[in-house]
Amino acid sequence: MPTGECRSLFASDIGVKDRNIRITTEDWSKVPVGQKETIWLDVKKKWNIKDEQRRKTILTYVANRFKGFKAYLTSYFIYHTKKSRRTEAVDPLTIYPQITKEDWDEFKKSDKARASQKNNIHPHYMGRVGYTGKKDQWFKEELEKETVENPDADPIQTQESVESRLTDRAYSWIKAHTPATKSPPPQTQKLIDDIVS
Repeated sequence: MPTGECRSLFASDIGVKDRNIRITTEDWSKVPVGQKETIWLDVKKKWNIKDEQRRKTILTYVANRFKGFKAYLTSYFIYHTKKSRRTEAVDPLTIYPQITKEDWDEFKKSDKARASQKNNIHPHYMGRVGYTGKKDQWFKEELEKETVENPDADPIQTQESVESRLTDRAYSWIKAHTPATKSPPPQTQKLIDDIVS
């Protein structure tokens, strides 16, 4: 945190710089290195900072301000959990012309998706590949398991049995919501038990 006589001016200057980062940037680690370097050089020049070791401290402060700015946009303009005369009934694009309509629409959508995900009480464990990507893996695993458990079974019937199970939506849902190395969360396990019984 800045201290001294000019702390407010310094904080305002940093606020101007962090607002030039696209709001659709997920977090500070995703800000391009060149943009971070430009911010550092601008701050260094304007505030006559000679000590290169201050770079990390300054950029950490910018990162925190960037995160705070996104939280502010969310609170005041998306969920309206906070209000002020400055932000009431005003489009954020009017106050912050550096935010494009496309970025604002994408930011709103991603923020609502994150909020929706927090309310998801039955998370899946498929990663980014989804059902389509996982079904091939599940098929191989199930076929191998069936072959080991029933080595004398007809291979074609075994394959058809596994294929049949994987086309069952309930079975696929259970596979998707069961972690590979541990039990599902209790609320998901209860639902799985209800499906199976």
